Amino acid sequence: MKSTIQVFNCSKDMKQLNCIIPTINRELESTTRIITLSNDTIYGKDFIEELIGMSEKHKGSIIYNNNKDVIDLNKGVIFYTNFFDKDFFNTPLDTNSDDWINTYFKDFPKKRINYTENYKIL
Repeated sequence: MKSTIQVFNCSKDMKQLNCIIPTINRELESTTRIITLSNDTIYGKDFIEELIGMSEKHKGSIIYNNNKDVIDLNKGVIFYTNFFDKDFFNTPLDTNSDDWINTYFKDFPKKRINYTENYKIL
């Protein structure tokens, strides 16, 4: 896994956006997929495969896991780096991260999956 996964840490706390902003800042390829996950979840054995498979079918869409129609970075989301522009990095300081993501991408094509084999760590 170490040859295919990279982890980048933040220099400042950007709340839930910590899982995505450092990676976007470093990644130069527009076709790279970024998957956000939570550190307090045990993911099902084929969860990543499900996200990637749906991403292959819907290349111009954000793929996200949720039983609601909102993007939650902690539940698993796949983005291509070219989905972001400089405006994304102008996050209002007093805005909730989930609200910012959903507002920023409100008109962007999205596909939701409802994967049920992920579990919160107790």
